[in-house]
Amino acid sequence: MIATDVAARGLDIQQLEQVVNYDLPYKAEDYIHRIGRTGRAGKAGLAVSLMSHDEQYLLEAIERLLDSRLPQEWLAGFEPSPESEIEPIVRHADAVEVPTNVR
Repeated sequence: MIATDVAARGLDIQQLEQVVNYDLPYKAEDYIHRIGRTGRAGKAGLAVSLMSHDEQYLLEAIERLLDSRLPQEWLAGFEPSPESEIEPIVRHADAVEVPTNVR
């Protein structure tokens, strides 16, 4: 199943074992609702979030809300490069500004 943040607040699916976030939500509270679809009724669940370097500020907002650091893991060959400077993508309700260093 693929769902939006709207569905994250209204679905009660029994035995949903995993939630995969293809991107991090703009509102930290929405993260709680997304991962809350798994592990219902005292059962264990797994939430995995994919993110890019320019979404670091979203991760930090989620960690502040949770008052906890989330475990992080990088796939071989996809580790963040400390040498590169990445301009954050500025997101607006109706437009996305593409960084100048991305072609």
